[in-house]
Amino acid sequence: WRLGLATLATWLIIAYAFRYSSLSAIVAAIFAPFFYVLMFEIDAIAFSITAMSALLLFRHQKNIANLLAGKESRIGSKKK
Repeated sequence: WRLGLATLATWLIIAYAFRYSSLSAIVAAIFAPFFYVLMFEIDAIAFSITAMSALLLFRHQKNIANLLAGKESRIGSKKK
């Protein structure tokens, strides 16, 4: 539950600061393995969390390209 809370807090902070859901998910996914290692230890679960984070980054390739191009929609913005 502590890892989930830390990752959720990261998502919320980034979402509030930048208003991009995909950026929030990407940053939270990057930090999740680090949070786990800080809270617990390097073990098989840490490697599993790292693999899940890498998969999330892979699945967000289009969102990353949109973020870099300035085309990603913001949280709360009107759809065009």
